[in-house]
Amino acid sequence: YRDYEKSLQDAKVARSTTYGRDTKELAAVMQQLDASATEWAATTIFHTNDVANAISEAAHAGWDLDQIMTGLPAAMQLAQAGSMDLSESVNYIVKASNAAGIEMEDLSTFIDLWTFAANSSASTVEEFGEAMLRMGSTMRFAANPEELMTLIAVTANAGATGSEAGTMIRN
Repeated sequence: YRDYEKSLQDAKVARSTTYGRDTKELAAVMQQLDASATEWAATTIFHTNDVANAISEAAHAGWDLDQIMTGLPAAMQLAQAGSMDLSESVNYIVKASNAAGIEMEDLSTFIDLWTFAANSSASTVEEFGEAMLRMGSTMRFAANPEELMTLIAVTANAGATGSEAGTMIRN
């Protein structure tokens, strides 16, 4: 459990900027994250180390407790759909949702659209993530997430995937 403890300690340090160092509130948050990490690891395909690393990644991205509790299950869904590492999934979600202006309550729908579009095109979930990272905040020009995913899928079907697709759409 050395890596697990290290990752949760890392998340604690990241969250201390919000809750203060060694406060009761921070201790309660970390206790809830520890319990959730154990539960998620016991009920999913992910190991406790995977979950703890993802929590740390989310904490460093500035997610608060509620965002982690909402965002990690969505990240697990994306990681499973794309056969990706859970921390990588969190990284894609953080950057893509921030750049596209996706609210946390809309995250599950965003992930559903993402996985459906990737699996319905000549691309992968991970390549869609790369495309969105390359596009950055220019993703906001799409009228809605459905249009964004359609643009990436059409570009993939035309032969450009991943960051190349993101560059083409951005330009």
